[in-house]
Amino acid sequence: WKGRTLQASQCNNMYIFPGVGLGALVCKATRITDSMFLAASKAISAFVTPEQEATGLLLPEMKDIRQVSAAVAKAVSKEARDSGLGRLLDDEKLEAIIAKAQWEPHYTAYRPGAPRQAD
Repeated sequence: WKGRTLQASQCNNMYIFPGVGLGALVCKATRITDSMFLAASKAISAFVTPEQEATGLLLPEMKDIRQVSAAVAKAVSKEARDSGLGRLLDDEKLEAIIAKAQWEPHYTAYRPGAPRQAD
């Protein structure tokens, strides 16, 4: 466009909701507020570099989705804690619980002789 190559940025709930859910569960939030979604949005935007932004990207690259989800979970947990709606855990403890609770896809081989995924 006008001599520039622009990257498509598709807004999708996969950037927000896994981390919001994880963060709310980890801190045992009594409710989810607009300020938690704002904190989640800011966490997502931190993954877009100025160089990427200059090309038109508004959202992080898909390859960073695990880190983005963890950052969103931490931001939501901190906002819940700071607003009195979640457990009073320090940032280090939040990070540890989020890392332990974050889902890791592992699939069982169902065909005899199929290679097994290493644990």
